[in-house]
Amino acid sequence: PTKKSKRHIIASDEQEDESKKKRKLVPLKYTEEEEAAVKTTAERLADVAARISKSAKDAKPDWTRIGKKVEGLVVDFIGEADPSLVSFVLDKLKSSTPTETLISSLRDVLDEDAEDFVKQLQAFV
Repeated sequence: PTKKSKRHIIASDEQEDESKKKRKLVPLKYTEEEEAAVKTTAERLADVAARISKSAKDAKPDWTRIGKKVEGLVVDFIGEADPSLVSFVLDKLKSSTPTETLISSLRDVLDEDAEDFVKQLQAFV
């Protein structure tokens, strides 16, 4: 194309641009669901952490399941079932006895195995 035709093309493009109406920007309004959908990663992680914390506080221990585990550990460590020892350990767990106190309480029966017993129990709980 010649220089004249190039100028004509450019001039016609500029005229078209000027003839187009400029639209007014309208602010967007989002619903709560839409705003929740566009939360940042940090906000979503904070929400998940709050829900986990709340559910952990609301959770109650399954004492039947824990009791069966204690029974199994007692049999593993002393070779036979001992309901009084199981009851003793469960009472200590229910009263949130500190680990070291529980270990020292069990040393009379389990000797050096008391620490391993408590570690396995903690891993389960």
